[in-house]
Amino acid sequence: MDPEVYNDIRKCVVRIAIGTPAGVLWRNGIIIELDLVFAFIVADARGFVGNIVPNGITVYFPSEEIINPLPKHFYIENGLIGIICHPAYNTLFHTGRLKVFNMCNQPVRMSQEVHVYDGLSERLTPGNVTRFNVSEFCHNCVVIGNATFGAPVIDKNGEMVGMNHSHQYPLTAIKISALQGTIRNIKNTLWARG
Repeated sequence: MDPEVYNDIRKCVVRIAIGTPAGVLWRNGIIIELDLVFAFIVADARGFVGNIVPNGITVYFPSEEIINPLPKHFYIENGLIGIICHPAYNTLFHTGRLKVFNMCNQPVRMSQEVHVYDGLSERLTPGNVTRFNVSEFCHNCVVIGNATFGAPVIDKNGEMVGMNHSHQYPLTAIKISALQGTIRNIKNTLWARG
């Protein structure tokens, strides 16, 4: 993959730490919207349900901002969590070092080249689409551990085609077209909360 595309991908993914009584879980988060004063992130909701310690969610941005969102700033629906992050008082996000993921409008194809980007290890692994249906597809990218739940699956141009949904073979990803309605509902719910 082109090094410039890889660097752009790195700007689109955040690391999320989830504090539980048993320890910290890590997940990838994907920047969906970005402004100087807010970022809207989505992630796979596994790990966010259950016994989270108070102030237990911390979002680490590639631009080195660290945000602890308030409980009213995250919402779970249909296996996705949406998180609204605001920079510290009287500061702005470094939008030159962050980027919104471009969503692919084209359907996935059999044998299409795809990559999984794990923002926790900054690893990009190649593979191909092996099967697909209306809402998801299988791929043969190599992934390590359950940290890849919610990792973006991208095409060779760096556009997001899906979100990784498994860490056992055959690997599945939910198509971006199947996620868009849920993302919209989460965003509307969070905006209504203020």
